[in-house]
Amino acid sequence: MSAITASLLRRCAGALLLFCGPAVSCTSAPQAPTKVNPIVEILGSAQPGVIAAQDLAPRSIGPTRWQRVDAQWRPTDKSPATVAATPVDGDAREWLVDGIDGTVDMIAFHSDGSLHLLRTDSLQDDARTLFDPPLLLAPSVIRGDGDINSDASMRVDSLSTQRQRDRGSAHRTMRVLRGERIRTPIGEWNATIVESVFTATLDMAVATHRTTLWIVPGIGPVMERWEASVKVLGLPVPRDRGTAVRIDPLPAPPQAQQPPAPR
Repeated sequence: MSAITASLLRRCAGALLLFCGPAVSCTSAPQAPTKVNPIVEILGSAQPGVIAAQDLAPRSIGPTRWQRVDAQWRPTDKSPATVAATPVDGDAREWLVDGIDGTVDMIAFHSDGSLHLLRTDSLQDDARTLFDPPLLLAPSVIRGDGDINSDASMRVDSLSTQRQRDRGSAHRTMRVLRGERIRTPIGEWNATIVESVFTATLDMAVATHRTTLWIVPGIGPVMERWEASVKVLGLPVPRDRGTAVRIDPLPAPPQAQQPPAPR
């Protein structure tokens, strides 16, 4: 699951001279293009499935690997990102989930099966974003029969000093777009495409973060696309966009126990 406020924190910090991003050399010699084949194929339309909240953040321990791709589904030169989920408590209601962009979300399953976002940490930006009440990510079941809206107050603190950096409000809308038959490095699937639009209105910035997930019921997200736009003090900041595909093999199903051989 994509970290909701990652682009906001990074772009706002950059505009406020807290984070300037990687330097780009203008003197490097051009290199001959290398042919790279796409790793995703869109095979056609499919019937959207019923998505559970657990499909957005599967309750399983262990890392998954994601490869960034370009608009033609070809791998970029960025190294694969590793995403892991770690339970916070003994009953596995709260989890820490690593994001593709290096942030860490704390999420929680409520007693009704719904999924909520408590906070997002970005070590790179020395920032922690807290939501009050926890922001609804998904009800227990997503059936595609209308928009799912949620609102919360949000506060951005410094991780190192624990002092407040900014505050404001958050609004999120989720909807099922359609179903697609896709082929990815880990298999061929009927995926349900779910889009979420997150808008943060802070004292110094306004940001919109749009995330599209290709979700396979019982497996979870297998592809993710994101785009963020930010205005800091009324000035637009360059957009952040990208697409990533899950590339690690799925775990083998548990082997059934064989009955003991007769004596």
